[in-house]
Amino acid sequence: MTTDISTDETRSTDSPQPTAHELEHVDLDKNGLAEDGLPIGRFLEADASRRDVLRGLGAAGTATVGGSAIGATGAAAEEDGDTEDDDHETPDWHYDPEGDAPTAMTTAGQAYWVDDDIAEPEADETILHSTAVSERESYDAHLTTLGNHIEDMSTIASLEARNEIANSWEDNESQTSGYSNTLSRIRDYYAEPHEKNHYELTNKALTQLSHLAHTAQADDDVEDDFIAFFVDNSSHPDEELAMATLTNERVETEFELHNGDTITMESPELYVQTESGDGEFRGPLSAEIIDSWDSEEETFELEADDGETWETSLNFTVMSVGDPEDGGLESETVFWGAEFAGLLEEIEDQSDRVTGNYSEDFVEDLYAELDDGNIEPSDIRGAEGNARFLAGTDDASSDALRMALLQQLNMEQADLSEVASMTITYSGYTAQETREADDEIYRAPSDWVQDRTMEGFFQARELPDSGLSTDQTYAAGTTSHVVVYDSGYMCLLDPVNDEIIWEYDPNHGGSLEGFEVGLRSGVSFGAYASTDNTYAIDLWTGEELWTDSTGSRPYAAAEISETEVVLTDGDLRKLSIETGDELETIPYSHGSPEELVYYDDMLVLGDVTEDLVAAIDPESGNELWTFETENSPMFIDCYDGYIAVGTRDKIYLAESDDDDFDPDWSVDSSSDFRRLTLTDGGVLVLEGDDVRYLDRSDGDELWTASPSSSTRHAVRTADSDAVICFDWDDDEAFYLDLDSGSRTSTLDAGDSFGAGVPLLPDTPVDGLVDMPLIYDAPEGEEVPMHHGSVTIDEMTDSDGNVIEDYDGENWGRPEYDSYDSQEFVEQVEKTENYQIEEYWTEEGDNIDVSLPGLGDIGDFGRGSALVGLAVIAGVIMVVVSIVTDIVPILGD
Repeated sequence: MTTDISTDETRSTDSPQPTAHELEHVDLDKNGLAEDGLPIGRFLEADASRRDVLRGLGAAGTATVGGSAIGATGAAAEEDGDTEDDDHETPDWHYDPEGDAPTAMTTAGQAYWVDDDIAEPEADETILHSTAVSERESYDAHLTTLGNHIEDMSTIASLEARNEIANSWEDNESQTSGYSNTLSRIRDYYAEPHEKNHYELTNKALTQLSHLAHTAQADDDVEDDFIAFFVDNSSHPDEELAMATLTNERVETEFELHNGDTITMESPELYVQTESGDGEFRGPLSAEIIDSWDSEEETFELEADDGETWETSLNFTVMSVGDPEDGGLESETVFWGAEFAGLLEEIEDQSDRVTGNYSEDFVEDLYAELDDGNIEPSDIRGAEGNARFLAGTDDASSDALRMALLQQLNMEQADLSEVASMTITYSGYTAQETREADDEIYRAPSDWVQDRTMEGFFQARELPDSGLSTDQTYAAGTTSHVVVYDSGYMCLLDPVNDEIIWEYDPNHGGSLEGFEVGLRSGVSFGAYASTDNTYAIDLWTGEELWTDSTGSRPYAAAEISETEVVLTDGDLRKLSIETGDELETIPYSHGSPEELVYYDDMLVLGDVTEDLVAAIDPESGNELWTFETENSPMFIDCYDGYIAVGTRDKIYLAESDDDDFDPDWSVDSSSDFRRLTLTDGGVLVLEGDDVRYLDRSDGDELWTASPSSSTRHAVRTADSDAVICFDWDDDEAFYLDLDSGSRTSTLDAGDSFGAGVPLLPDTPVDGLVDMPLIYDAPEGEEVPMHHGSVTIDEMTDSDGNVIEDYDGENWGRPEYDSYDSQEFVEQVEKTENYQIEEYWTEEGDNIDVSLPGLGDIGDFGRGSALVGLAVIAGVIMVVVSIVTDIVPILGD
């Protein structure tokens, strides 16, 4: 029967009307079945409670009269006062579409139709019926899997929570942040993979049902509400229900997950139609409807256009086809509203229960034990949790998890031929220690190693998106930090999380003349011209360690080893980093060096009085080379085998060499020249308000930009495609894209951003490996890599074969699959358009139907809805077979 339910047109008064019957009372279970578990073939008593109706007869979906969904209440049963013989037994109801007034009562098990003749099952209805039941089976698989996962979610959520506490402590975050991160991680675990997937797969199921309902409504030989949902007719005091089904409209719907994130999807429209056309409801399954869920009565409320409400169980049924007792298809419930809402409620309740197990005091106690060295982060994670952390997966069949578990059991001498192995070279810190400064606790890396080669099982919290490749170097640990300074102020900035770790504001009465970060020693050095002093600052806590005031005006400092630093104040003086004591003076025969960089075992100096650049061996004091510039060398940068020198006349670039300085090229600069920064492929030149980017190979200008009113400094990041720039006028820092010269984002952590020095190695890196660790098999020890650079020398698979690249699959924190119903919605809409444009046409010549990949379906007459249904069977079932295979899982 074709009805346009996208309009407000009411149902025809010629529609078949119900025949009332005496109702025999039966006890129902949740599924609308009798106590013996068999489908009900009898009617309910007229005095059955509303809940009985909704959970029993209504749970099947509808009381269907001539295909129209009505509320199966006493009032509906007594319409017109007609009754049957009190001794009348339950008849063998069947469906005769040719009869004058076919009447049906749909139950959880089947629908019985009133008439004398039995018709053969219709092909159109058969395909609709089987597709709806198939969708139910798909959705049931999701419900079963999710229900099973809920049994284990609290355990996994606790593993995630404990891991987050350990991560927060290792990342030097405060107790308050650690507590907040822990709660967020629990909520994210429940919301992102599980709650979101539940919404999306429910939307997918309803979208499929809406498509089938629309197909039925477009077919003259199929009842408009062949697929319908149960609405309690008595819940609205003034209106008679005509039909409750789904339309082909899709409505953008937004839901807020329990962690505060929102998801948006295209959802099918529910439609409650009345006999009068008043008091109707149209709309998607929205957050408002879900919030109206009554778990006791197992009902939702739909607000009608007159302000009244309809009560519904949101149980959808498909009609029977033919005589179920003579080879026909029984009526089936194909969607249960209570199952959807009940699991959603359990996910949210369990999330609240698990977060309630973690208090701020508990996190504070764990932090205190970690700070005192009484426990290790692995103790908090536990054996299973730490194995997940180390291996980056919870797949029990994974070699990585197997190896991590063996390590937890102190079985470090496992046969590495069974797992992938790597040979690496690492320079950086291999331990962490707790330090206290100004009543604050900090986690500081310790135990520096230089170019240590290790071989064994490599693990990491997270790998670069591109994975790992041999002969590539990666930043290891938290190398995103930048020491920022402005006037006399200093701070350690974490630009990834946009927060300041520590601040040093000594009020020395003037600005910093020079600044150096000693990555190997863990000490930064500030040369203050106003006091003629150089101050040593703990790089990880901001604590002032010592002051050097023996020389004249200080200009710059350069760390030359883990224990020694060179200062320039007219002379070149070598000091002990630990004590600040002067060790020796390095001879220098020229003028006054004010720029100083240590690179490639050389001290590279910029002499402003004699306009030259010189290189000196800091151990012997021998001069290696000099190069005269056309003006005073204002800034020197060394990186990736190159030395760049900037003056107010020229920019010079040369390969690093201990024999001479032979520029590959030079280009003119302006009188507004400030600084320059070498990158992986170019030279960033800061001149006044402009930023120029030069090609490193030939000095050609790639672009010019003015990203701020006063860009005075730029530093490299672990991302080779961007730098961090500092605007002196606005006291802000921002990211600058090197491909386009465009400003991408602003850092809001502080308001004193003048310049900065990155905590990065002086060689290019191909991304960041977060918190890596290796079991060094030859040494028989586990070595964490907290801050430094790691080069992949060789990788072998579990068979000992050498591999060049590894994509990083299953590495990093375990992540969870999610499903997006939008693709399925779009596929359904394409199929509907295909039906309308190609096959729902005038009756006439037979046509041959074929689909790509499915072959020839058969010949059909034009106008036959079976053609459209064949398309559904061919196209939709292919989609169903794909998307229903996606269910939430507990790992990669």
